[in-house]
Amino acid sequence: MRRLITAELGPDAGEWQRRCEACGVETQRLDLTETTLASQDALTLVWMPCPECGVRERMARAGVPQTLLHATLDNWRVEDPRDARTLAKVREFVARPTGFLILASPDFGNGKTHLAVATLRTRITRGIRSRMMTAGMFLRDLRRRYDDGRAEDVVEVAATVPFLVFDEFGVSVGGKDEQPTLHDIFNERYSERLPTVITMNLTPDQFREAIGPRMASRLREATFAWLNVHGPSCRAGNRQTYLRGQ
Repeated sequence: MRRLITAELGPDAGEWQRRCEACGVETQRLDLTETTLASQDALTLVWMPCPECGVRERMARAGVPQTLLHATLDNWRVEDPRDARTLAKVREFVARPTGFLILASPDFGNGKTHLAVATLRTRITRGIRSRMMTAGMFLRDLRRRYDDGRAEDVVEVAATVPFLVFDEFGVSVGGKDEQPTLHDIFNERYSERLPTVITMNLTPDQFREAIGPRMASRLREATFAWLNVHGPSCRAGNRQTYLRGQ
């Protein structure tokens, strides 16, 4: 049957490729074996799985939002000359993830989270268990755990996952348990040398106040780099891309 399929499609059918319709990034080769099995009654082309879509599925399970599944270091745009050093330092971090990488800016929408997700992508593609949490989602899930003991223990996950991206640190709902809980998480990660990426809109002084002086002292020792992102907000320019669902 496979010989018949090859005869019908031509001898180079095994080299056929197409652009993945889902992500639009990778190419897919024709799967002759599966095409043969699916074409008992009528010719049905079956394509091999898209590697990029596989990576995005794992990123989504790790907590990355749909709008950032495309994020890589290569497609992060350097909009300010000072950010060329920022990107180079992030590349240095992903080559050997160690300690805490902090991405900070007083402004919104200039790519801090894109960079953070790109670091997580490099871990996902190497098969390393990773997780992304926004501060708001973490606090929401923490409250859910109080009400439902069967819910995921997000404190345990955040403290022990091999690679963590904690996005929007400093977004607070004012609970008394916030600072001690985050202190415990970051202290565990510090003690176990688990690489951690934190994004925030805080100044160093505000960060020290939010995390507490003891943890701030430990993070001074364990911080790979504190990187300020300088570029302008890209969100207005990304409006059409967002509305197209890309």
